[in-house]
Amino acid sequence: MLTRLGLVSAVFIITSVGLAQRDVFEACAPAAAPVVLEGPSDPATLERMRVLYDEDQTARMGATIDWEVLNREDTARRVEVMGYLKDGKLTTGAGLYYAALIFQHGNCPEHYKLANRLAARALELDSDARWLYAATLDRYLLSKGEKQKFGTQYVVLDDCRYVLEPVDPATTDAERARYDVPTLASAKAAIAGRNVGGCPSTGD
Repeated sequence: MLTRLGLVSAVFIITSVGLAQRDVFEACAPAAAPVVLEGPSDPATLERMRVLYDEDQTARMGATIDWEVLNREDTARRVEVMGYLKDGKLTTGAGLYYAALIFQHGNCPEHYKLANRLAARALELDSDARWLYAATLDRYLLSKGEKQKFGTQYVVLDDCRYVLEPVDPATTDAERARYDVPTLASAKAAIAGRNVGGCPSTGD
């Protein structure tokens, strides 16, 4: 388990159907909307974001996951966080980091695009969001049918095999290092290790 502001793991897993193979997404829940990322921060909202972040991560730690329940809970978190973003209540690096992670677990390309924008802003504010920036960009690119840039996104198949989603071969390991992403060889080795044994937990 990687400790990066409490992140469950250094990769996000997509179950059953990878983003690169998905042709149709559900309607965004909530719908994309203009957000305000500058201005005075709201301490009470930041504290609430820590709670939502912890809930998001804890829900993905179990040996088995009820995806119907998790999807419903994820949607509720996104709806709440979108309200904070629209009202300009999340303007600190930490708050935007938490929000980026919440929308990384979205259900449409617009959510992944927003997650990347939030992670980028968190980086500007000196938050330790380098890896999250890379992961949100990768997920957004895959959702558009493009190859991921850094190699942070995997799919776990029905037979429990982990497979790396398509990666842009032009990206160098030096670029990955700038965003705290392991080398491509290390990512492939990690997959090989995960594919030893029976069906693992499929946290997203």
